[in-house]
Amino acid sequence: MHTLFWLSFAYLGYTFVAFPLAVLLAAAWARSQQASGFGYGPPSVTVVFTFVPPGEPGGTSVEGIRERVRDIAVNGYEPRLLQAIGVSDGPMEGRAELERELVTATGLEVLLLEQRDRAGKTAAQNLAAKRASGEVLVFTDADTRFAFRAIEAISRPLGDPDVGCACGRLIYAGRSPESLYWSYETALKESEAALHSLMGANGALYAVRRRDYAELPPWALSDLVEPLYQLIDRRRTCWVPEAVAYEQTRRQTGDVFGRKRRITLRALGSLPLVLPIFNLKARPVATWLFVSHKLMRWFSWLPLAAIYFSSFALATDAFYARAAIVQLLFYMYSAGVYIAAPGATLPAYVVEVGAAQLVATLQWLFGRREVVWEPTGLSLGGRAAAR
Repeated sequence: MHTLFWLSFAYLGYTFVAFPLAVLLAAAWARSQQASGFGYGPPSVTVVFTFVPPGEPGGTSVEGIRERVRDIAVNGYEPRLLQAIGVSDGPMEGRAELERELVTATGLEVLLLEQRDRAGKTAAQNLAAKRASGEVLVFTDADTRFAFRAIEAISRPLGDPDVGCACGRLIYAGRSPESLYWSYETALKESEAALHSLMGANGALYAVRRRDYAELPPWALSDLVEPLYQLIDRRRTCWVPEAVAYEQTRRQTGDVFGRKRRITLRALGSLPLVLPIFNLKARPVATWLFVSHKLMRWFSWLPLAAIYFSSFALATDAFYARAAIVQLLFYMYSAGVYIAAPGATLPAYVVEVGAAQLVATLQWLFGRREVVWEPTGLSLGGRAAAR
């Protein structure tokens, strides 16, 4: 039990402290990897967003679709080089009429497609890629909003043949444990990219060349697998901090749990697709980054549980008894989020994430796959509040 306690403690210390510090220090010594742009001027671009049809639970409203296309149209990219494709994950009434309205209102080439059955975000992206005309595919969500010229910024690095995917910077509107954690994650991503290559993108804003796009199974987590597939051809995923996207954080209790469970489940389900890419002999740095940044984090619920139960098993020792009491109080106080207890949001966030990872792991072991998602919703006005 002593060994289990301290090994679990070391696991968490390495995953959330030692590894990030090692990447930060290594990146400080690494040569900056600058990406060259397209030599012939800006490329043609297709911006792809997916949504649950209006009227469905968690669906995007018609006005929300209009806002998303307007946001793309006013981003400062040359209209003749820009195409917007929205894919409805399910049947959508009035789709053709709305498409014509958006073409007239924005002057862009706009396509609104639909999947007759709920097949999920990845299947929707596969459908859009087949209809896209742009040299560059920019992937985003219906509830995401772009900073001005984000499309230009995210597209430019793909003119470099050594770059296979470009990842933008996501900023959450409002203050919450999720936005605090994302600041930590953003610093890690920046250092990871400077050192070697990102181990995934964020679904709010990333881009690949259309010719390099890999069609994925519906259950795959596309913003994880698509960038990692670029490593097969020795292309890296770069970090583009000037390409900014905004989203709203989830404020209601249970929202974090649902999102983290879905993401973890889809990530674990994607392991058969990405694990063959990694081996210490062929890609030592990428393997170290992936195992430390992704794989160990997905299973971080395991050492948390081990520390909790082993400290109670060793409670005859004063040190472990105190450790057990501190953990018990921490987990009990997390329930205070239901009565708005001051400071309870942070422990509640830790508990929700750990519980989500645990449930996702069990579902994965029992063969469950998940393809659907729920939008968060951020109005155009919310974008200004996020700055």
